[in-house]
Amino acid sequence: MSIILLEGFETGVEVFVQYSGASSDGYVIASTDPRSGSYNILVDEVGTSGAELNGATVSVDCTAGDKLIVGFAFRTTAIDSAKGSYWTPIASIHEVGRANLHSLMMKDTGHLAVIASRETIPRVDSILYTAQASTKPITADTWHYIEFESSINNTTGELVVYVDSTEVINFTGDTDLSYNGTETDVRDIYFFGPNSSANSQTHEFDDIYVIDADDATGSVAALGPVSIEMLTPTSQTTGDFLGSDSNSTDNHLLVDERPVSDTDYVESATAADRDLYGWSDRTLTGDVIAIAPVVVALNSDTGTVALDLVISSNSTESQTAAKNLSGSAEHLTEIYPNDPDTAAAWTTSGVNALLAGFEVS
Repeated sequence: MSIILLEGFETGVEVFVQYSGASSDGYVIASTDPRSGSYNILVDEVGTSGAELNGATVSVDCTAGDKLIVGFAFRTTAIDSAKGSYWTPIASIHEVGRANLHSLMMKDTGHLAVIASRETIPRVDSILYTAQASTKPITADTWHYIEFESSINNTTGELVVYVDSTEVINFTGDTDLSYNGTETDVRDIYFFGPNSSANSQTHEFDDIYVIDADDATGSVAALGPVSIEMLTPTSQTTGDFLGSDSNSTDNHLLVDERPVSDTDYVESATAADRDLYGWSDRTLTGDVIAIAPVVVALNSDTGTVALDLVISSNSTESQTAAKNLSGSAEHLTEIYPNDPDTAAAWTTSGVNALLAGFEVS
C-alpha cells in the first residue's frame, strides 16, 4: 500500500490542487468553515451550461491494475436538481489522456451513484453502467466523509463507496469501460463544483487522501474518515541557511507563516547546508496514518540547485533523493507512513519529537 497524496489545504495556498473548468476563479482556498484545521477548498458553479463545470484537479500516479482509494470530506450548500442530461458530479477519476474512468455523482435526492463514462464531464446519456446507493444520502450544509475504491478489470473490477464509514455502493464486475480488458494508469482526480445556476451554491472539499493499493486483490481497505493537521516550526536545531533577516538565528520564524508567504525566507546554495526544525505538538487524536513535510522552494540562481527533504526521529534520519528546483516556487513533499526510528506506525509522542527540514544537495 502506498499513500500517494495527502491534502488538507493547510498551507493556505494551492499545493497539489490545480484549476480546471470554465471559469478562472472556479475555486478558492477558504478559511470560513473548514472541516478540520484552518482551510478548505470551495468550488463554485458555472451556471450557464452543465458541460462547463468548474473544478479542482489533483494529479496522482496510480499504476494500471492497482486499486485506487480516494477519501475526502465533502459539503454542499444545497442538493442540486439534475440539469438537462447531467446529474451533479462530485468527483471523477481520469486515466492518462484525461478520459473519464469512473465518476461519483449525486442525485437530486442526495443519494450517490457511480457511473462509467469516457467523457471529461460525465453525462447521464453516456453512461455505460450505473451503481446506485439506496442508503445514507448526502445532506446539505453538513460535512460528510466519502471514500471511493476503484479497480479496473473487465471481470473482477470493484467499485465501493463509503459515506461516513457506511458502505453505500458495492459493485463487482466489468469496470474497464469496454477497453477489452486493457488496464490503464490513473493520472488525475477531479473535484467538481455544483451543477446549478444559483451563484450562492458551492461544493466544499477538505482532508483528501489517495492510496495506490499496489494490487487489485481488495486486501487494502479504506482508512475511514481522515483529518489532516498542519504542524508549524517552533524551534531550530540546525541553522546553516541564511535568513532574509541577514542571520541564521531562529530561522524557523521565517518559514512559519500561513498562508505561505515569500516576504521572509531562508536561502543557501552551499552543498550540505541544512536547516532542521522542531515542530508544534499534534492536537488531533486517533491513529497517525502518515506525516508529510511540505517545503516551498525555488532556485534564484542561474546554475542547478537541488534540495533534499530531511526528517529525524530519535536521531534516526530519512532523507529524500535530490529534488531539482526551478525558477518558480514549487511545493516539495514526501509522505512517511512509518516512523524511521521504529519502522512502525507513528505515535503521537513520535510526531511531537520529530525534527524536519531540508538540505542543499
